[in-house]
Amino acid sequence: PTIEAFNLMGLDYNGVGNHEFDEGVDELLRMQSGGCHPVDGCQDGDPFAGSFFQYLAANVFYALTSKTILPAYEIKQVGNTKIAFIGLTLEGPPLIVTPAGVAGLEFRDEGWLRFFRTGRDQPHDLPRTAKTPSPSIRVVNPANRRRRSTSCGTSRPLVSRFGVPV
Repeated sequence: PTIEAFNLMGLDYNGVGNHEFDEGVDELLRMQSGGCHPVDGCQDGDPFAGSFFQYLAANVFYALTSKTILPAYEIKQVGNTKIAFIGLTLEGPPLIVTPAGVAGLEFRDEGWLRFFRTGRDQPHDLPRTAKTPSPSIRVVNPANRRRRSTSCGTSRPLVSRFGVPV
């Protein structure tokens, strides 16, 4: 029900948290893409469409690789400003999620984001023109109830500063 509610709100991006790993990365990817649960099936008879928003995970990697399980960030044009939305997960899920839920994954230090806040550095593939507000923002566009798009948030002053109505 949560994903369907986020879909109805028009959520665009969501950084993964510990609960997204309760049933493992394959289940998280199913929640992103849709389909019936591998054990429970489609309980209400309707196939699950998946999230209309993009999950982001900048610091969750397949173990011993440099590949994130989901896109690290998305860039959204808001007015004349490009804003990077970065999905950061705390390093704690391996301590609080069942071992099977995080098997084969590495939760790397989220502290590298401090460089964004000072403007001294950015990940090698993030355009230098992108602004990088707080990673806690969730962006929703009330007019966009059926497809990915823009904004609302837990950080009203920051979002308002970029001209996004909330």
